[in-house]
Amino acid sequence: APVATRRRRPMPSSNPLMEAVTAQGGAPSRRGRYGFTRESADSRDTSSRRPAAAEAEEEIVVEVDRFELARVEDLPSEADELLVGVDMPNLPSELFTKQVPVDERTCKHTFAFSQTVDMRVGSKPRLELFDALESPQQDDSALLFTVSWVDLQAPKGTPPQPLGSCELNLEEILDKRRADVLSEGLPVYADGDKNKRKQLGTLHVTVRAIAALRALDASLQKHGSAAAAKRAEAKLAPAADELRSGRSGRGAVVASLAPAKNVRVQVAIAKLELADVGAVPTEVDDVSVEYAFVGGAMVKSARVPLSDGGRHFYDIKAELDVSAGKPLRGAMMDAIEAAAAVEADTHFVVYGHERGSGGKTIELGSACVNLQGMLSSGKDVADGQLEVLDGSGKKVGTLTATLKAVEALRDVDDALERHGDAKAAKLKEAVEAVTPLATDPLMAAALGAADAAAPVATRRRRPMHSSDPLMEAALAPHAADPLMAAALGAEAAAPVASRRSRSMPSSDPLAEATLAADLVDAPSARSGRAAVRDAAAAPSSESAQLEVHIVSLVLDDVGALDDLVDDLAVSVDVPGSLGNETSHRVPVADRGLHLFEWSSTSDVRAGAPVRRALIEALGPEGQDEDTEVVFTVRGLPRGGALPGVEVGSATVALATVLARGRELSQEQVSVLAKRDGAKIGTLTVSTVALAALMEMDRALDQHGDARSALEADARAAPAASRRDLDLRLRDRRAAEPAADDPTAHELVFSISRVRLFDVRRDVDADVDELQLHLDLLGATDERTPAVPVQASGDHRLRYSKAFDAAPGSKLREALLDALDSPTHEDSDAYLVLYGLARSKSRSVPPQGVELGSAFVNFEQVLLEAASVAGAERTVKIERTTRAGSTTIGELTLRLNVHRALKAADASLEAHDGAERAKKAEPQIAQ
Repeated sequence: APVATRRRRPMPSSNPLMEAVTAQGGAPSRRGRYGFTRESADSRDTSSRRPAAAEAEEEIVVEVDRFELARVEDLPSEADELLVGVDMPNLPSELFTKQVPVDERTCKHTFAFSQTVDMRVGSKPRLELFDALESPQQDDSALLFTVSWVDLQAPKGTPPQPLGSCELNLEEILDKRRADVLSEGLPVYADGDKNKRKQLGTLHVTVRAIAALRALDASLQKHGSAAAAKRAEAKLAPAADELRSGRSGRGAVVASLAPAKNVRVQVAIAKLELADVGAVPTEVDDVSVEYAFVGGAMVKSARVPLSDGGRHFYDIKAELDVSAGKPLRGAMMDAIEAAAAVEADTHFVVYGHERGSGGKTIELGSACVNLQGMLSSGKDVADGQLEVLDGSGKKVGTLTATLKAVEALRDVDDALERHGDAKAAKLKEAVEAVTPLATDPLMAAALGAADAAAPVATRRRRPMHSSDPLMEAALAPHAADPLMAAALGAEAAAPVASRRSRSMPSSDPLAEATLAADLVDAPSARSGRAAVRDAAAAPSSESAQLEVHIVSLVLDDVGALDDLVDDLAVSVDVPGSLGNETSHRVPVADRGLHLFEWSSTSDVRAGAPVRRALIEALGPEGQDEDTEVVFTVRGLPRGGALPGVEVGSATVALATVLARGRELSQEQVSVLAKRDGAKIGTLTVSTVALAALMEMDRALDQHGDARSALEADARAAPAASRRDLDLRLRDRRAAEPAADDPTAHELVFSISRVRLFDVRRDVDADVDELQLHLDLLGATDERTPAVPVQASGDHRLRYSKAFDAAPGSKLREALLDALDSPTHEDSDAYLVLYGLARSKSRSVPPQGVELGSAFVNFEQVLLEAASVAGAERTVKIERTTRAGSTTIGELTLRLNVHRALKAADASLEAHDGAERAKKAEPQIAQ
């Protein structure tokens, strides 16, 4: 059993290395599953050894020499033997030394442990260490040594107990030490001693890793990120293997033409045992079991007569092919990569059937196995007893089933590591399955130049994209291959450079292959080279627009919706847009699943407001929150007009698309309730934005900052003709949501509570009621209903008011002036608290007496994320006198002003200031 220590990865519940140590009292096997070896220097074959420097770059050697205990009294009396666990960030499980008896006389315990970890190009430990070195958390690259003790009298299966630990950081070896660690004594502190007050002893270790770490660091610098380095090295791995083995030319091709790896999953169902047959509906005569492995074809058992004893036997056995290129393999990749674990479930559903034609089929319950859990634990399900639960979660029986998928899951997981993500892995494996590029002799000619052509990454916040001569050279000899045409599309016959004209990231050959296929699928009367030439000559459509696609909405509890809500719609608010777009309506579904399949497209050409906003947000001074696309779920009565009731909202930051280097594809985003911010559902969205964002990123890199990039945009934008102006006005009118969504330009204040800390001190005895006056930038003088003074100081209000800030209105002009002002305080909206007297009073004038005031700054609200801006907030009520300001209470309110503020801000950007915006907006409105 493994030692339970602080780990950064899921720990397998069984550890074959430790089992081997316990059973044999010695070392594990010479070669483990992940390629690390345990060979002494004397036993290695030196007849064909490569240069020592090259070999050092391909391995990390960890040696544990001895542990010197400070005092025997620190050991538990039950301790008979000691062992050391080595936890490396790039290995799936801990390594263990042999167990040695406790030496109470000398307190020295010699382990003579040596472990060599394979760090060659393409090896899994190398791929894992890329992520560890790139991580901002330094702990992710820590090499942890744990000293544990063993009680030989303990019951069988009792795991070793941790005594103390020490660590070495691989990143520190690379950056600070800059040399291997040779026979160094590390202080071992007691387990759980975070302050390192009690040193138990000294562990002497050697770590030879500097050459391998420098090679990894150089690859990261060259390719810009861990994902890019993995993709590049995945292409080089076959050639590197050939160089190591000495194969070349025809021999290399023949040797690499071995059959593709046969990867399979085994599924079997043996028995169903129902706990209470009497609880089964009386019309059920037969029972059956069905399953669909990660969304594959449904497999159904035969119907078995319902047994009074509850036991039902089946003989279902199947082998599913999940080799490279198979559809089920792609589904497994999606399941492993899914953010929601439920998407990796395989369900076994039990049905009851009524005999005779037209008989009913009733779902009795289901059992499930999670593939992510299987991969994490490393355990297959062999004749496992799976609980069958009904719709309410009550156990109704047990299903005996087998699912052997761990090896297949590991193979799929390795593919994801090599290629970066599921989309890239599926496309790469599909191409390799059709045309074995890796076995072509011409590939070898391209392999040597691939790395040399890659530029060195400079200071960047996002992945670097560069040209890929490897893919160009690889595709060239296969341009006329009909099989390749089937995989990449007919446009693969055209020069690779011509496909680069559509602003795709040129470092990603898989994306280029997808683009080529898209060109073929596009509706056009032209084909072949002519179509590619047309695409090259035309302006880049991908970089000129940004598209957000809403796939579906799942609500967790439909019953919580207002009774008047019959339909749902989703509004999309893109940064910098002059308004939002709202999807079509979808009737409320009892099951909570609502399909939209609707898209919103934004213009991001030079000078467009959305482009200006995103360039500023992506610039050095910008924040990722400024790139958020806000999705607002609205509930509407049947036939009712927009805006309806805001149910909740979700956000997606476009900066994450750029940082990942790939589009959001079927991304699941949490929908948060407007009332309390709790999760109420999931919105599935996709984007077509990467090309546009990368083009903006290149502009920022070229010009240095957002202001310079925007000035270059202004110079590059062609002079507007009268027709262009008409089109822009038409587009802007279409973008203005006033016709469909009159609330888009409203400033909504909802006040729920006024709390005074000391009523007797701060409120005159003649004051009977409290009232708030709303002063919005001097454009309004609104008063709330008066509420009686409460001795407790807690006053509840039900006040909500929408103030019109549409273009041309007085409030809109005041808002433009405030946001354009260099003085921050000019954007303050005041809420003044007055005390009133029902009867005439000398001390209280008819208009009331001012008790204090609170304020909200619109400029500050504009800078907040939409989810924060719309949340309930509490502001201080202050009384100002000559002696200073005193806080007398607090005001609780909710604002729905973010869209109106963003619309005003976008108008300021579009018209270069408040004065021009105030002149232009009435014309646009007309």
